[in-house]
Amino acid sequence: MDSNVIQQMLKHEKHKGDMMLQKIFTEDYLNGVRKKKVGQSTRNYVKGSHPVIISPEIFDKMQEEMLNKARLLRTADGNQISGGNRYSS
Repeated sequence: MDSNVIQQMLKHEKHKGDMMLQKIFTEDYLNGVRKKKVGQSTRNYVKGSHPVIISPEIFDKMQEEMLNKARLLRTADGNQISGGNRYSS
């Protein structure tokens, strides 16, 4: 399996038994153009919608660890340093 596929699986809230509804919307009904919602309207988060695969505590710790690793930068000699928020202006 590709590492990107596994990473996407680890980010999905369904593994802890929750579900995010209405993630996308149809922008143009005639052409069928669908887009991700980014503030256009509210999304609904349903807790405990189905049986859990991984406990919510472990899932939340995993999300925190993935965020911490995303903030690490590598120097030219291979050492890791904290880069803070990589996406700040």
